[in-house]
Amino acid sequence: MRPVFLGILIFCVMGRIQGQISDKLMPHFGFMFEYVTLNPVDPNLQGFETNYVFSNINIGAYYVAGHKADFISGGIDASTQFGLRITNGGVSWMAQLPVFLMGRLGANSTPYNEQSFGIGAGLGAVVSYLDMNGLEGIDPIGNVIDFGFNQLFVNPSAVIELTLVTGGGPIVGRIHFSLSRPTHDGTLIDGNTITSGRAEYNNFGLGIIYGF
Repeated sequence: MRPVFLGILIFCVMGRIQGQISDKLMPHFGFMFEYVTLNPVDPNLQGFETNYVFSNINIGAYYVAGHKADFISGGIDASTQFGLRITNGGVSWMAQLPVFLMGRLGANSTPYNEQSFGIGAGLGAVVSYLDMNGLEGIDPIGNVIDFGFNQLFVNPSAVIELTLVTGGGPIVGRIHFSLSRPTHDGTLIDGNTITSGRAEYNNFGLGIIYGF
């Protein structure tokens, strides 16, 4: 009988934990346009600022660490993002991990909030990995080259959200932007001219997130 009672106890405890998590965990899914800008550090490369744009899928969740009357809350929002950039030269891809310590007011503050409009803001970091392929151009001495690179970088970032609820789940407009820019080697392009050098990695993203 003891194993039976132990099994019942474990089942009850697990059910209680699952209920507590479901009261605080708010999953979301959406789409983000991610802009990565490489700004050259070397003054001799001024004019070689380069922009890469990715269309990313976002999957993540907001965990409500605390709230007041289901109207204002604080918590952690973590996501995974993956996107592609397709050109004539090849397919490049990006993987990201945005993590923010957030506060929310109104709609989308907790699973039980019934407001139709809400706002949110937070601070954190966006971890990014770029795998760039098929970059074609002309080097400084006129040779046609095929160039690529890969890079892991972390941008301390801020996020701002606006939420609207119109009968279904919350629809969230999200913007995040870098607060500082790490420096790494990268590929810089100006017109058809292409070169490599150290650059600041700036990341800006905007998109639509759907809560469920």
